[in-house]
Amino acid sequence: MRANYKDLRRLLTSKPFNLIANNLAWIGCVIGREQTIWLIGPLVITYAAFLISTGTINLSQIAIPAMIGISVDSVLTLSGIYQFENTSLILPLWLIILWIAFSTTLTSSLSILWRHKIMVIAIGGTGMPINYLAGERLGAVHFGQSHLVTISLLCFLWAVCLPLLYQATEFSFGRARK
Repeated sequence: MRANYKDLRRLLTSKPFNLIANNLAWIGCVIGREQTIWLIGPLVITYAAFLISTGTINLSQIAIPAMIGISVDSVLTLSGIYQFENTSLILPLWLIILWIAFSTTLTSSLSILWRHKIMVIAIGGTGMPINYLAGERLGAVHFGQSHLVTISLLCFLWAVCLPLLYQATEFSFGRARK
């Protein structure tokens, strides 16, 4: 029985599992939104709590990047760049959960990117905007400006902010080791 727990723990804390879990959370949050948040939300929170309880990650390595991402998206929403339907909050709950899920990847499945700082800038400037564009195409978000203006802004913004998210997890890791 003990070996089964160790095997399960090894699987659930592995980088491939983390990447798959994050992508499934993205699909569930962006496509399902309010209809699936009752399932995706508890799964993401449970997974994050499991990672914390096993010492794989510490709370600040999830909380700080999530707060940065949520803050950036909140500013973009308040400024009219993003528009969400069916939400009484600044951001919909599914987007907040998505930020928590994504934050787990920075020290796990996507941690290798931090070794290549220029790649992080390039991925921030391309990959993050592509995610938002995909979300827009799937009806999860509407852009308050033209696609050209919005995507240009997102390319610049995330080329700067994604390295900050990694820096926040590295800072948190340094604090956790002391």
